[in-house]
Amino acid sequence: MRGTTPKITYSLPFSADLIAKARLSVEFEGKILLRKDTGDFTKEGNLLSLQLTREDTVTLPEGKFVQVQLQVQTTGGECLVAAPESIYTGCLLDEEALI
Repeated sequence: MRGTTPKITYSLPFSADLIAKARLSVEFEGKILLRKDTGDFTKEGNLLSLQLTREDTVTLPEGKFVQVQLQVQTTGGECLVAAPESIYTGCLLDEEALI
């Protein structure tokens, strides 16, 4: 994951158009390293997606497991939180961006 541009997609049990607010948090050892909010997501049918940039992922610790969690608030005011997912960041030998 480190140094890549992954697309994170959540399949919801309802239309993504019912989401008023969304936040994805990436945590490591109790500290939030990356936070993406509503404007960073795209909605299509029941899918909520987020494209991370290389700049986002290169800031993650090398060779560690980070916790990723989605929180949403619906247009009706209901707040939902996904179970945290553990993702291995991997290793990036050369952090210089490809030009």
